Amino acid sequence: MHRRSLPINAWLMLAAGAVAFAFLLGSYLVHRGTQNSAESISRVENRFEPLVRLALDLENAVGTFDRAVLGYLKFDTPANAAAVLGASRTLVATLAEYDRIADPPAAAASDGELRHQLAAFHRDGLMLMELQNQRSRALRSHREAIDALRGRIASAGASGLPVGENVFARRSLSELARAADAVRDRAEEQLTENGRGRVERAGDVERAERAFREVLDSHAPELERSPGRVWLELAREDFARAVAQRRAVIRLDEMIEKSRQEFAAAAARIQEQVHADLQEPAWRALGAAARSARLTVEDTERMLGVVSAGMLFVILCVAVLTAQGITVPVRRLMAGTRRLARGKLDARVERGGVRELDELALAFNHMAEQLYASQRALRDYQAELEERVAARTRQLRHLAHHDPLTDLPNRRKLFAFLSSALEQARAAGRHAAVLFIDLDNFKTINDSLGHEFGDRVLKGIGDRLRTLAQEGEFVARLGGDEFTLVLRDVKDPEDVKARVERVVAAFQRPLAVERRELLVGVSIGVAVFPDHAMDAEALLRAADSALFRAKELGRNRYCVYSPELLQAAASRFRTEQALRKAIEADELLLHFQPEVSLATLETTVVEALLRWRRPDGTLLSAGQFLDVAQQSGLILELNEWVLRAAGATLREWRAGAWPQARIAINASSQQFLTGNFVGVVERMLRTSGLPPECLELELTENVLQTGSVTIEALHALRLLGVTVALDDFGAGFSSLTSLERLPLDRVKIDRGLVAAVDSSPRAAAIVRSIISLCRSLGLQVTAEGVERPAQLDLLLSCGDVHVQGYLIARPAAADAMLEFVRGASSHLATLRAKVEESRAQADSAFDGTVAILRPRR
Repeated sequence: MHRRSLPINAWLMLAAGAVAFAFLLGSYLVHRGTQNSAESISRVENRFEPLVRLALDLENAVGTFDRAVLGYLKFDTPANAAAVLGASRTLVATLAEYDRIADPPAAAASDGELRHQLAAFHRDGLMLMELQNQRSRALRSHREAIDALRGRIASAGASGLPVGENVFARRSLSELARAADAVRDRAEEQLTENGRGRVERAGDVERAERAFREVLDSHAPELERSPGRVWLELAREDFARAVAQRRAVIRLDEMIEKSRQEFAAAAARIQEQVHADLQEPAWRALGAAARSARLTVEDTERMLGVVSAGMLFVILCVAVLTAQGITVPVRRLMAGTRRLARGKLDARVERGGVRELDELALAFNHMAEQLYASQRALRDYQAELEERVAARTRQLRHLAHHDPLTDLPNRRKLFAFLSSALEQARAAGRHAAVLFIDLDNFKTINDSLGHEFGDRVLKGIGDRLRTLAQEGEFVARLGGDEFTLVLRDVKDPEDVKARVERVVAAFQRPLAVERRELLVGVSIGVAVFPDHAMDAEALLRAADSALFRAKELGRNRYCVYSPELLQAAASRFRTEQALRKAIEADELLLHFQPEVSLATLETTVVEALLRWRRPDGTLLSAGQFLDVAQQSGLILELNEWVLRAAGATLREWRAGAWPQARIAINASSQQFLTGNFVGVVERMLRTSGLPPECLELELTENVLQTGSVTIEALHALRLLGVTVALDDFGAGFSSLTSLERLPLDRVKIDRGLVAAVDSSPRAAAIVRSIISLCRSLGLQVTAEGVERPAQLDLLLSCGDVHVQGYLIARPAAADAMLEFVRGASSHLATLRAKVEESRAQADSAFDGTVAILRPRR
């Protein structure tokens, strides 16, 4: 029986069904395969990106902590300590992030090792910080012990007793003081050296310590008698503590150096471990994902081949067309995955084919770009880190030899250059010179305009000195407002004077700072090699002595060194030391000079004048030691002592023989610049139980240079009830602006004007004008320096004027001043009668037409 064949429409339908079935089946298989591949690659991307970021964060945290700890070892400042703690917190936080992201089952052993290394690294850094703190404490303890030992020796009389220009001291204490100074100097030299220099200095320190012990032991019997056995034992204890602390510093330095090297090595190992534990696993995961994607694609291809083999030509044609949209993109993905697995991160896959494969190619390209960017960022960061380290090293080397504010060479580089210049000058038989430059009145600029503005002024000064420096000359900043200019290869010492005159003249031009024009003068001390010194340190010391003399001569000038200047500097130092002891030894006292009213013939106020009674009985006036007090910073202590002593005297007078007593004291600009002067005055009045009107403050026009802070303080004192007097009015370049700006009660006419009123009609007219002006402003007037009856005669004609001077009374102690106050009226009445009698005789001797002038004999 012949079987009937299917109609053509059935074959067409079957073919259409087969094509449809093949299409649906192929689409399903392709979708499933591509979806699996996309998910696999997406998982790798999600896993790899956090690991790369974590690796960068760990390397950054380790590097930051490493730099912070090493920076603290170099400079143990609070800012560097805060930087170490901040870097420590960052490292701990990054490690916590690592614990959160890392996969413990996947790499338990390596993760544990890395965590252990990070914890040890963190602990070692904090231990290094603690060792540095122990070293600072040991160094401070060593210096305190040395200072205590030197102070103990000095208190026993090592500084000697000055007799005239000579100083006598016990030999034992002098030798002991020199031995203690040698121990301090050798120890400081050893502790500031590094490496081989410290080892070489160790012998010098031990010899100095052994020499001190020998001196102490050799004079022990004498020292047991005086200052005594207890003093000797305390001196031995101070010395033993100083030696122990010095050795502790050396031991801690050795521990710090060893730990620092291990710490740096640990940082390098950790960075290698981060690379091994984080980056390499990411690469391995990428390779596994690539293999998985390749297997998925291969399975899909095999299944497509099985389905396509049973189809007719039409189905084959359909399969071929379908393969063009699937197989070619898959092969491109496979080829790109192989290239990526071999480390070629620039591999890219051409997009095309079905949508899923196109998206897969897009995701693949995005992943490859991310990997390339991450690797490039890692390399860039490593290069940047190396560049930062190199730049920081260069910066530290530069800062070690330059001033950070002006970028001029500092003291260390100056000494190196000056020593070299002196050697060259010695070899060539030529001269060299050092100009020690100090700004005039820079403290006033700093206090009135602020320290930031002062820093800008210093920068401007540094720039001007750079401009002035000629070829071969060297400019440096020593600190504060002190600069130096080194002139080498000087043929004739006279050339130095011409050069320094040009420098002084250059600073007569205004200095532009923030749209301000300032006149900043300079004082310069000059020392010439080999005329004045043979080495750098001595030459600078000679220039410093000459600078001090230039300031004494009136500033804005220069002075060339002479041996007498060094002797004067030594004398000033002795005076400063004696003045410090005088404050503690109660050698200061007050004398008082009265101011009397010509209208009432009564004493209205007495001016307190500071005196210093030396141990030998010599009585010094304030003018003989105030300059030293100003330069040494003792002026504030002296002013506070005067205020307390005046308050005590006022309390005694007002409670006894003089209930209306008033005292005037001189106030300096430094007191106002402290910012608490009003509180000090108010506290003195309160503790003494005195009314404010019993105190009068005398100040000069120089206080206007200190700015608004002084004027505000004066207004506060006026509100308190304290009276304010302007002293020395008419001296120098007195300005009427002072009478308008300052809250005044009294004006004291300078003795220079008063001295000429009986010989110069112009001076007399000026004094009368000042009295009239002040009276119209409601101000009281005191004429200073009244020493002759003729001066008093003119002032009597000016109305209610207060006078002060030797004609009235000389400065005297408190008891003598009370005696004067009791008899002031009768004394002034007698003076006035004598003046009027002298005037009458002069009038009778003058006939109205011709005056007979007798020659002076």
